[in-house]
Amino acid sequence: MANIVSPTLDINNISIVICDNLNDDDEVIDFTIYESLLTNCSDCNFNFFTSLSGAENYYEDQHMTEPTSYNWSIETPYNLRSN
Repeated sequence: MANIVSPTLDINNISIVICDNLNDDDEVIDFTIYESLLTNCSDCNFNFFTSLSGAENYYEDQHMTEPTSYNWSIETPYNLRSN
């Protein structure tokens, strides 16, 4: 017999405001500072992606390699995956 367990991690929906300091539609963002707002999980691993399908399927080509200094633009979406 197999038991299927649903994830029990509580995730908060958050909205963030990114200030475009130079008014050029680009900013360097540290996405990791928002992790504690998303959940109170102390041993979770967070990964950031540039698309929802990248986050759902862990597509390496859509994985943010530097979420602490990500060059964000107004046209670039981002998504989070927590394991």
